[in-house]
Amino acid sequence: MPPPQALALARTKGLDLVEISPTAVPPVCRIMDFGKYQYEQQKRALDRNTRNAYQTLVQGISEVEARRLAVVSAQSAYDASQVGLEVGTRTVLDVIQNQRILFSAQLDYAQARYTFLQNRLLLSQSLGALDVAELQDVNRLLTQDAGNPATTTH
Repeated sequence: MPPPQALALARTKGLDLVEISPTAVPPVCRIMDFGKYQYEQQKRALDRNTRNAYQTLVQGISEVEARRLAVVSAQSAYDASQVGLEVGTRTVLDVIQNQRILFSAQLDYAQARYTFLQNRLLLSQSLGALDVAELQDVNRLLTQDAGNPATTTH
């Protein structure tokens, strides 16, 4: 159908003439409600982003717990190496190595908590549920002692 005729048909139906494939010869067009099409695309993108944010948050829970347990384990190894140093079965290098591992585990744990809280805010934003109370709760969790996993709740 010639473009002027297609445009006239779209106007009589109260729709838009949208070019689908401009590089094709002849160009391919479709008669549609372009505003409704854009709305549906945005709605699908929002649904997809919300699902992804939820999945990321669920994975983050496991990540935080694994990192917390790694800190507990590294703390036990560090404490044992200190006792071993006192009784003569460990060297200072063993203690320093375990201390380095402990600090690394604590850093990983803090980063996992931070990422989890960030993802929590992104999910709340996607759901349209981000409010002052949510921000205050996240702020409270950010100011907790991340170095002591026994005091951390999530």
